[in-house]
Amino acid sequence: ETFAAYDVDSYVFNGTRYLIFANERGPISPVFSWSQIQKQFVLVQRIPTFAARSISTFEKVVNGEVVLFGLLAQSGDAQQCLLNDQLTGTPFCGERANRALYESYDLAGIRGFGPALTKQSEQGSSLMLRWNGTTWQDVPNPKTLPEDLSGGQAFFSTNASSFVLFKSQFDDFAILMSSENPNECRDSNVAYCNYIGRNGFCQRDSNGIFTLAYFCDACPKTCGTCNLCNQQYLNMDSGVCEDSADL
Repeated sequence: ETFAAYDVDSYVFNGTRYLIFANERGPISPVFSWSQIQKQFVLVQRIPTFAARSISTFEKVVNGEVVLFGLLAQSGDAQQCLLNDQLTGTPFCGERANRALYESYDLAGIRGFGPALTKQSEQGSSLMLRWNGTTWQDVPNPKTLPEDLSGGQAFFSTNASSFVLFKSQFDDFAILMSSENPNECRDSNVAYCNYIGRNGFCQRDSNGIFTLAYFCDACPKTCGTCNLCNQQYLNMDSGVCEDSADL
């Protein structure tokens, strides 16, 4: 059930002990609960995750009720996923969910599953999950009402490595730690260069529209030019502005 597990959290809620893992590889991260009858942990959910790096849980009183939340740091782009089968090992997310719904004549596929967006309508990576008593849920999707998943939230992050809660005397805070500078661009995986960069294949934005940006992280350049792009950015950031040859 675990694939390159980066983190695990153990917590007790309503008298039951749980284990929740963060898998960096694979499309899911498993959740187990302790069975008093079987005297072992049993699988209760496979959460759709996107290169998960860390998971931590905390409780908060919301409208007089104790609610369990989870903070999930991820390095991949989070997608809206179908939540109707909590044990599936191959969740339907994004465009794959749309195709599955369309083929089953479900109008939710027309409304469109897509990226998990932040409050600022940016592509989200890391997530705050909310436990509904039987499953972990994240952001609303076309098959759910917002109140069904109230409390779930997506956050922008760049190759996040940790997402943890800490408390002050009066308030609770969460710190989301990223391991890369979003303004520093890098070449994409070399295996993709010929197929993507040099042929001008571009990234899509949150609405699925081509952005004219190549697979460098920040700069719209083709493969092999990101070092030059980085130097231009650093020069500009330090106040040096000069023309250079076209890249």
